[in-house]
Amino acid sequence: MKNFTKKHEFFETMRLLISCLIALFTAASNAAPDNILSPDIRLVNVVRGYSDRQMFGNPLGIFYDSAKREVYLADSGNHQIGIFDSRGTTLWVFKHYVTDSRTGERSLGAPHSVVVTNDGEIIISDNQADYLDVVDYRGNSLFRIEPSSYDDIVSFRAAALALDNNGNLYIGTKVDKSEIIKLDPGYEFVMRFGEKGEAEQQFTSISSILVARDGQIFVTDILADPVVKVFSSDGGFIRAFGRREENKTDFSYAAGITMIGEQIWVVDGLRQVVKCLTLDGQFVTMIGGFGVNPGDMNHPSAVASDGDSLLFVAERLGNRFQQFVIK
Repeated sequence: MKNFTKKHEFFETMRLLISCLIALFTAASNAAPDNILSPDIRLVNVVRGYSDRQMFGNPLGIFYDSAKREVYLADSGNHQIGIFDSRGTTLWVFKHYVTDSRTGERSLGAPHSVVVTNDGEIIISDNQADYLDVVDYRGNSLFRIEPSSYDDIVSFRAAALALDNNGNLYIGTKVDKSEIIKLDPGYEFVMRFGEKGEAEQQFTSISSILVARDGQIFVTDILADPVVKVFSSDGGFIRAFGRREENKTDFSYAAGITMIGEQIWVVDGLRQVVKCLTLDGQFVTMIGGFGVNPGDMNHPSAVASDGDSLLFVAERLGNRFQQFVIK
């Protein structure tokens, strides 16, 4: 019995020592380089569902409307869009239906990405539809953005969506072609750039788009190497960074991107973190790590912000979104 007790004490001591080493390593890994100021990060809210009776199911997209201070969630598994105030209180929920262009059959969709214009129009891409839906605050259909309205575009299915400060819409296509389409606030064609391929300026599978205040366009590509590609406002290639390797500046599955101040935040759905980087790809810090506790991540899928201090992270398998304050 004494030997058992001594062995137990030894293994417990080793366990504690290993835990301390892991904590020190994590702290060191999250630390910013000496020449870069690391932000203060505070978790302020965890939202798991609409009420005690309905939880989220596989949320894939998230958007924050700074003007209304509202969060929009593309809840794919529940076939709906959820709208919340900045404290996570449910304001409204509506189902998203899609129509098969060949049969005309109407069925529940699987929303993938959502953005909201300055006029309050909600634009939705869906895993089950080749068009983009434009709906009002209650989910009533206003009209569709059909790919056939533009030359040589096959589908907007599961497209990445983003808006710039002037209300222009950016669409990252995945079916048949991989390119960025820009439409003006009236949904008229402005430009397109990019093509499928493995070069730095080409795309393989566009996952998210960010348009910075200065007009630069950041695009994440889950299968490309490098992963983050940066273009000028007219679509000219500038630079790329983030390899599919194991360094702090690299990614395994870059699913989403947003910006706070002069730093970008990129979701890595396989490494279970959201990384903060400078605009040229230098590592600053990161949040998350696999788990189900507040502050952990369980397959993060999308990220949104107000551009100033609020950061929202949706988790596909965690079935929740978390809110952080970044200062």
